[in-house]
Amino acid sequence: MKASLAVALTVGAAHTASATNASVRVYTNTNLDDNHRFFGQFAPGVIDSVYWCCIQYQFTDKGAFGGLRRSEDLQANLDAFRGVFKQNWVVGTVDEAFIKSAAAFDSDFMKEQFASAAAAAQQHGIDGYLVDFEPKDDYSEAMSHNYMLFLKAFKSAMPANVGVGMNVAGWGILNRFEEYAAANLTVYTSMSNTYFGSHVSQNIASLKA
Repeated sequence: MKASLAVALTVGAAHTASATNASVRVYTNTNLDDNHRFFGQFAPGVIDSVYWCCIQYQFTDKGAFGGLRRSEDLQANLDAFRGVFKQNWVVGTVDEAFIKSAAAFDSDFMKEQFASAAAAAQQHGIDGYLVDFEPKDDYSEAMSHNYMLFLKAFKSAMPANVGVGMNVAGWGILNRFEEYAAANLTVYTSMSNTYFGSHVSQNIASLKA
């Protein structure tokens, strides 16, 4: 199967990784045929939510929200699986140069960009934005702090029915969990080593920490 699928290990405000309150969330691309085959294997309700991957949106080096990319493929999947999942999230990113610039993430310009993102979510029936960002070469504390400020501003600007989350990992700036907790995001999720099911217990422990 060509679809890029990975089970998400997820911790958020409304659920944890505990067995009594577990949810299965899946990352997948927007290959509609493959998704029909994959999701068709499961009874309704088994998969809670889907993260439509990857780079479905991007904030540019100047902070501009560029809208939803490949929106036709994304919309075809959203329409095909409408009502099947509790939530549909889109996975995207932000340009490293913008985070590094230490811009005023709460400026009037950024409020306009976040408003555009909120409008796109409402238009397409998207429940949340997952930010999948990792700098190429700057792993400084300043970079992680700037990233947290961006995430916090993004989350604060969204209406109550549109969440914001991030991918964490065990490397780079993505394992500074105490820093990112200050952003108070809807969900923190990891794809680390889940492609082959290795170190799952370690990933769960990291998300709970």
